[in-house]
Amino acid sequence: MATPGQLLIQHRICQDDLAALADVARENISRLLGEWTKRKIIDRRSSLGFVIHQARLEREARFSE
Repeated sequence: MATPGQLLIQHRICQDDLAALADVARENISRLLGEWTKRKIIDRRSSLGFVIHQARLEREARFSE
């Protein structure tokens, strides 16, 4: 369950689908998800979902601009 400031995605989203949506290689998605997990921007709760820490993701977006 997500708490305030978190977004819960309860759908099975495969890396191939994310790569197609972002128009990048699947390997790039794999690296990015691994990095975001290590930096606690996302939590992979299971193969069926993610918890996204909204403020951390927003900081990441501003940093990469």
